[in-house]
Amino acid sequence: IYGLLVGIHLDHTTGAATADVTVTTGSPPQTLLVVTDSPTDAWYYPRAPIHTAAAAAISAQYTPFTIAGYVTVAVAQSNAGSVVATLLVEE
Repeated sequence: IYGLLVGIHLDHTTGAATADVTVTTGSPPQTLLVVTDSPTDAWYYPRAPIHTAAAAAISAQYTPFTIAGYVTVAVAQSNAGSVVATLLVEE
């Protein structure tokens, strides 16, 4: 997948109340989304903090994640085959 991450939809088909979902990408390595103890279907709009030239995060300033490669969705503490993740990416 290549582009800017606009949103992630999680669809829990038979998820347990303790379901944990982690969405990551490997190039560069970054965690895009972590949702813990939630079997709720929902859209998420994760963003990355913006930094100054001195590598200091700028308060309350965010930008879409840039994705260049594979995306991994890891599900823990839930039923097998219980989560479908849909990523909306803009090129």
